[in-house]
Amino acid sequence: MKRLLSIICIIVSAALLMAGCRTKDEVQVEEKSKEVSSLKAIEGRWEGDIKIPNQPLPIIVHFTKKDGTISIPVQGLNEFPLTSVKLSESDLFFDMKIQNQQITFDGKVNQDKISGTFVQKGQAFPFELLKKSDQAVEEKESGEIVQADLKNGTIKGLLETPKHAGPSCDDYNCGFRADR
Repeated sequence: MKRLLSIICIIVSAALLMAGCRTKDEVQVEEKSKEVSSLKAIEGRWEGDIKIPNQPLPIIVHFTKKDGTISIPVQGLNEFPLTSVKLSESDLFFDMKIQNQQITFDGKVNQDKISGTFVQKGQAFPFELLKKSDQAVEEKESGEIVQADLKNGTIKGLLETPKHAGPSCDDYNCGFRADR
């Protein structure tokens, strides 16, 4: 009887030990999935600016269910991936590493507005983002992306064509005379 009781104790102890031990990867996956599900609240396009004195810097941040990108059009930065995005209730933190610099955004979400502090190289400035509707984004970004390789780099742009027929020579007489 003692032997049977000892075997049962060993089996129960082994089962409890295995249930209590999780690998580091399992814990990281579980934490990551918690972050992913919480990003649904901010998913979409946000536009605003970093309030640099005398020269606000326009930015566009796009959050997905699992991460995000940032665009700073005046600096030629387009859809640069964010290093991390963390949302805990209304507290939002996201950052990026570019050219060996860590750039952070630490703020609060209040319905369709995110406001907080932007930090780069020890300098801090306020920032504010407003949620944009998907319809406005589609209308704004309609066109064809074109790219030209130049001697010292590449230039990219959005080529927009008129939705309706443009003016014709008959409308303006084109400045030509038949007798010349």
